[in-house]
Amino acid sequence: MENLRIGVVEVEHDERTSHDHLSCSACSWQLGVSPREYAVRIAHRHDDSHQQGRPARPWADGRVGED
Repeated sequence: MENLRIGVVEVEHDERTSHDHLSCSACSWQLGVSPREYAVRIAHRHDDSHQQGRPARPWADGRVGED
């Protein structure tokens, strides 16, 4: 599985564990999750939290799909 970059978030796949590891280049946020679809949704959500000059929401990685 390939590695992705979604805005400020890097999504790196670990073949050994089959988990995706997310890290943000704009803050110290990091997360390891599986499956890929969930990792991508969280990455988009976290990247959105950095848009338009807003600070990252601390809950941006924990409430996927709860708008």
